[in-house]
Amino acid sequence: MFAITKDVNNMGIRRILWLLPLAVCCVFALQSCIKDDDEKAVEYVKVGDTVPSFSVKLGDGSTIGFTQDDFVGKRSIIVLFTTGCPHCKTLLPVVDAAWREIDGNDGYAIIPVAREGSKASVEGFWSSTDPAMTMPYYLDPDKSAYNKFANLYVPRLYSVNEQGIIDWMRVGEEGVTKEFMLEEILGYSLH
Repeated sequence: MFAITKDVNNMGIRRILWLLPLAVCCVFALQSCIKDDDEKAVEYVKVGDTVPSFSVKLGDGSTIGFTQDDFVGKRSIIVLFTTGCPHCKTLLPVVDAAWREIDGNDGYAIIPVAREGSKASVEGFWSSTDPAMTMPYYLDPDKSAYNKFANLYVPRLYSVNEQGIIDWMRVGEEGVTKEFMLEEILGYSLH
């Protein structure tokens, strides 16, 4: 009886040791929103560059274009995201909280752009948060806007200064809080 138990325990340990690498691979695969695929990442804009012109769609299907002139005279943050990305799902309620703070102030703008997003997927995500997000969003169904900034990875944040120049950028949500977005990136005083 003891020998059978020992063999069963060894089989269990072997099975666990065999499954452990598979489990680790699955964890990394779930974070694919940060790392889209094996393609080499390219940053098309960097800190110090002029914000590129880009077009996005509104929920009603109409198209709106942004140029450097749209950013002149205000502090702005462009947020590129997907609704299926867990990192984006962590970041976007923080972005919405910052947007609620500056809503109605013409000196500031937050522009969330859904890479390959549909109206239904964004609205579903917006309403699933607690509280429901209320900031406006823009759709980039064909990645044409996203591809002006980079070829891989979300979420992406770009700070654009009053001259239309990118002065800060980040890939990922780590360390981004409402206070950081407002005070450090936008220079907006919470006090």
